Amino acid sequence: MRKPITLEQSDFEHIQVEKRPNGVAVLTFKRTDRDDRVNSFDDVLTREIAQLPTALQEDPEVRCAIITGSGENFSVGGDMRPTRTVTGIRSTRYDLHMVESLSLIRDYLNLDKPVLSAVKGYALGMGCTVALLADIVIAGTSAQFGDPHIWNAGITAGDGNSALWPLLVGPQRAKYYLLTGEFVPAEEAHRIGLVHRVVADEDVMTETLRIADRLAAGPPLAIRSTKASIQRYVNLIVEAVQPFSVAVEGFVFNTDDHIEALAAWREKRPPEFTGLDALARSTAEGKRAADS
Repeated sequence: MRKPITLEQSDFEHIQVEKRPNGVAVLTFKRTDRDDRVNSFDDVLTREIAQLPTALQEDPEVRCAIITGSGENFSVGGDMRPTRTVTGIRSTRYDLHMVESLSLIRDYLNLDKPVLSAVKGYALGMGCTVALLADIVIAGTSAQFGDPHIWNAGITAGDGNSALWPLLVGPQRAKYYLLTGEFVPAEEAHRIGLVHRVVADEDVMTETLRIADRLAAGPPLAIRSTKASIQRYVNLIVEAVQPFSVAVEGFVFNTDDHIEALAAWREKRPPEFTGLDALARSTAEGKRAADS
């Protein structure tokens, strides 16, 4: 029988691990190498986030976890630097990312130890997903939540928000924010049910630690079994939505609109979307050639 996996700093490059004596683990994104990519999800951070649930679940010293970001933001979401060719055709690296994204959602939902997120500044895209996967979300007044997949990348909001937002705020509000790409400021996020509490930025970690300390001091089996019971309901919805969402995101990655969105972002101009995928583009080009 193998030994349980434990949460160790040596296993993480972009996450700072602090294990407190009372069983609270504080996990801080520390990817601050460029101002415009503060705590953004590159391959390394995505992989490390994906391995957290197993370590938290198995480590006998951990009773509760807090996830937060260093600097002024929780996470600005995916690293927008191009990772695909200009043709938009998927790569093995991209396919691995999609598998990890799907596994990440499932693993966090199956984690029965309580997780809190302490959010200041931007929580966008995958950063928003990770923040909202927490059982309790404490937001600072500077916090803003959103999913810019559609407008910044020309792709489906497939990292988990299309499954999580309808559960938290209802389908109508979810459609408004995900389709328009508008960000939700902290007070509005609290009003519609995205977050549980809003405090001053300087009090975010203090308040989150207060709640985490209470949970860590509680009866662990009762807390974990109660969370697991609630998660069975959540899983019914997410399992119906998330595999489809990831699949269609994979399709939309192979479109001109995705390529155009990345080009517009790099060139700091408004994108011009056409709705063409690779097959439609080649068909149109073939027709034009035949007509000429």
